[in-house]
Amino acid sequence: MYYPSVNRGLSFTKPGIYSFCLVLAVGLVAVSSGINGLYVFLSAGLGGFIVSGMLSELAIRSCSVVAITGALVDADSPFVLTFMVENTSSWFSVFAMRSLFLTERPRFRLISRDPQAVGTTLLTRVPPATRELRPVTIAGLPRGIHRRLLTLQSTTFPFGILDKFKLLDLSTELVVAPRLDEQEIAQQRQLLAKELSHMVAEQDFYAHKAYSGRESRRAIDWKKSANQPILEWVVRDLRTPAGSAVVWLDLPWAVLAAATTATDYEHQFIRARAAMHVLEGANISFGLDFGDGMTSVGKDASMMALAQLPSFPLRHQSLPASLRNQPPPTKARRLQVLA
Repeated sequence: MYYPSVNRGLSFTKPGIYSFCLVLAVGLVAVSSGINGLYVFLSAGLGGFIVSGMLSELAIRSCSVVAITGALVDADSPFVLTFMVENTSSWFSVFAMRSLFLTERPRFRLISRDPQAVGTTLLTRVPPATRELRPVTIAGLPRGIHRRLLTLQSTTFPFGILDKFKLLDLSTELVVAPRLDEQEIAQQRQLLAKELSHMVAEQDFYAHKAYSGRESRRAIDWKKSANQPILEWVVRDLRTPAGSAVVWLDLPWAVLAAATTATDYEHQFIRARAAMHVLEGANISFGLDFGDGMTSVGKDASMMALAQLPSFPLRHQSLPASLRNQPPPTKARRLQVLA
């Protein structure tokens, strides 16, 4: 049961259904037999339902998720978001509040059942009149730009017989690029091996930078990092000469849009993402060229470009205006990605 006017709802848990049936059965026996002890049990059971409803209503009314961060990630890969939860009550601590993060509006049932969520977290305690930042792991999202997440907050506090809940709509900016495919990465690394060897040979030492754990061990400057803790390791930052600073990956939109199935259409983006990953691992700057002056430069901009490309049914629509930048230099190094 969900009431949109107050944005709150109520369902029975399975123990709650069993408890209600037991109390109802005891009430029928008490009426038919007149045993006073059964009336005491009946009143205690009904009182438990009332107390549970009042406390859970206070908790669900006071506690809300008020904001959530954005992210730039790859499709189908888990990632962590940070959300802010607020308890507006000046005296009541909220316990055992669950937050389920959804991409679609759930179906509400009389008997509580968790909807399909992309992330779930349990707030064990939120003190009165506080705002706190909490993490949640998102299981993975499909390619695209997701500008909203739904949050279903629920509590069975204090007796676990009633599930009170409310639905919140949160604004966010989740940029989800095509997924990273290990098989495709290996294939692209093999196809680009010759080009990569030439590009790496052209790189010059620029500076040292801290080791983050994502760089290849070959990039570590072992003379400076030997006998040092991992947090103090450094890697060599190599740069390409200014004349060939960016490698352009050719992704003609006419070829991309000519795909006949959704699988083939999305796989072209996966192949492009794999090529980007290989170039990034070699510390080589890159950009995407979709033709007709539609380009993006750098990892973040290119991931966003791939994320906002139309879905398969909408592939014949025009590309987003944000891609209409200056065309790349005619003498720049170019690589073909599409088979």
